[in-house]
Amino acid sequence: MPPLDRAFRFNLQRTFNILETLNFSYLLSFAKPQKRMVHSSIFAAIAFALCRWK
Repeated sequence: MPPLDRAFRFNLQRTFNILETLNFSYLLSFAKPQKRMVHSSIFAAIAFALCRWK
């Protein structure tokens, strides 16, 4: 595996960890269900863009 690829995978994993933490803390806060749904779709869009970016 090329070092660049390994670095990319590490960064991707770290990014997902950050996103999961943010998502979890957001879910813990009292948000309206509609807002929460929009928030989840934003995370999904970010994850999809990250996967497509490579």
